[in-house]
This record gives sequence, C-alpha cells and structure tokens, in this order.
Amino acid sequence: MRSYHEEASSRVNNAKYLALLLIFFGAILGIIYLTNERIVLQKVILALVMPIGLCWMGLLAMTYFLLVNNRRGLGFMAMVFTLLFSLCGNGMVSNAVATNLEEQYYGFRVEDAVVYDYVIVLGGGTKFSRNERSELSSSGDRVMVALQMYKNGKAKKLICTGTKIKGLSLADDPSPGEQMMEILTRAGVPTKSIELSEGRNTSEELTQLAKRFNKGEKIGVITSAWHLPRAMRLAQKNQLKADPIPSNFISSKPHFMLTSIIPSAGAMDANTKLAKELIAKALGQ
Repeated sequence: MRSYHEEASSRVNNAKYLALLLIFFGAILGIIYLTNERIVLQKVILALVMPIGLCWMGLLAMTYFLLVNNRRGLGFMAMVFTLLFSLCGNGMVSNAVATNLEEQYYGFRVEDAVVYDYVIVLGGGTKFSRNERSELSSSGDRVMVALQMYKNGKAKKLICTGTKIKGLSLADDPSPGEQMMEILTRAGVPTKSIELSEGRNTSEELTQLAKRFNKGEKIGVITSAWHLPRAMRLAQKNQLKADPIPSNFISSKPHFMLTSIIPSAGAMDANTKLAKELIAKALGQ
C-alpha cells in the first residue's frame, strides 16, 4: 500500500496535470475567439458539450492522465480507442469516403433523364411515426426524386420496395414500400401508377425484381448515392438491366471547419452507413 505522503504527492501531481490540461484547452478556445467571429467559438463549445463531444473529451482526458502517470500500457490502449473514436466521428473522413462512392453520379439531373417504363425506389427513405402517418426519414430524398421523376414525365410507373422484418418492426406498421406509397399518393401520384415489391434488404429486393421484368423495358433504380454502387452490383448479379438514379448525397465540396475536428453524431451515423457499403464490397455483395 502507498503511504500517506505518496498519496498526497499523487493528488498534487494530478491537480497540476489537470491545471495544465485546462490551460491547454483554454488557450485553444482563446485563440479561436481571437481569430474568428464570436459565433464560431459558440459553435465549437456547443459541439464539445454534445454527448459525442463530451465522450471524446473524456477519452482525451483519460489518455492524457494515464500517460502522464506512467500507465503506458493502458495509456496506449486509450490512445488507440480515442483515435478510432475520432476517426469514426469525423466529418472530413465521412466526406472523403462518400465522395469516393458518389462522385460517379454527380452529373445526374432529373430534367435530363430519359423516360423509364418503371422506376424502382428502394426502401429505407421513410418511417412510420407515432401519429400513425408515414414520414420521410434522413434518406427521404429517395422518395422526393421518385416524385420528381414522375411529375416530370420521366417515370411511367413507380415500384416501391421493402418488406417488414419480423422482430424489428411492429405488426400493425405498414411496410417500407407501403409507407412510400402512402407519401407518394398524398403528393398526387395515382395509386394505379405505383406497385409494391417485396424484400427485406437490398439483395432480396433486387432478386425479387429480377423475376418481374421482361427484356426491353427501360428501368431505373433510385436509392441513396452512397448505396447506389452496391445496388448496381446486385442488379448486375441478378441480370437485371437498370440505370442508376442517385439521391440523398452525403458528400459535399471539401472544406475545413473547426467543428469538423470534433466528432459528431451526424458524422458517426454517416461513417456507419458508409462502412456497411465498404464491407459489402469487400465481401463481393
């Protein structure tokens, strides 16, 4: 057991280390305040006090205290997890990965599209809310692009895909395909111009659709731009000839912002989606 003097010395050292850490963070915030508009500092502080930001600062502080107290093994592990957490929640990382997946579709414009006999809208762009109405989700641009295609005369018929997964949805909730159909009909698309197709995931959806069409029909597939490369691979695998129609882009023009350094829930969500696409590609799906 450590003596009283050793305990007291350890507490004093930790207080010094804490003071140095606070001075360091204070100096960074001071520099931001002096070199930018006041609102920039407010945005940085807001990002730091969000749940993801607080977890990030906690990891940084834990790594720092382990290393300065010569707990190098644990400090190295904490450093690795801090780095991983930082990358997973970094907006610049998600933008770079998304750009790699999406850049081939940047040139698409609804007004320049050809006329399709059928436009398939892959499920995943809606949710069923507590007020028992279907709503657009974060990937809802899929439905909006489908609506634009129909309203502009670029799609003769729409096919909404998606089946409920037992255990992951309530028994009384409509399927993803039915949710899209509800939203599209509310927006003015006639029910007779919309079909439903089954499938619990992209692979099942495209396998099912490949059995549906005859040769010679002009077909387009709408999904999120970052998800479109996988959808096209699966369409080709099932011998379904279809054109890609992108929506819901994640990527933006490369630019640096101070808040990009701080992990965020939005960037972590984007990186999670993108990681699934990269894993699927590695597995040949």
